[in-house]
Amino acid sequence: MLDSAFDAIVSIDDEGTVTFWNKRAEEIFGWERYEVLGNPLHQFIMPEEYREAHQKGMRRYLDTGMTKVLNQRVEISGLRKDGTVFPIELSIAPIVRSKKTLIHRLHPRSDQ
Repeated sequence: MLDSAFDAIVSIDDEGTVTFWNKRAEEIFGWERYEVLGNPLHQFIMPEEYREAHQKGMRRYLDTGMTKVLNQRVEISGLRKDGTVFPIELSIAPIVRSKKTLIHRLHPRSDQ
């Protein structure tokens, strides 16, 4: 079901490591699933200028449970494998099991 979604669906664990990457994420960002699974998300889809803020936000969320971006839509820039930067809409939803997992829904803001 998640592989047939029109949006990129990506999940990371509480260390920021990619645990799921759907087919649409492959199409939008250019990275194959096997290339990103088990690696830090910020290395693949985040332009350099956002990486530090992402890591700080993850630490704050894990330490306090507080964040500004959960369950909201945020317009930011994404990074493709070929190095092009493009506008995306991001929404993040937490799923708590034995470890915290964050589910990212990403969608190009135009026909990118």
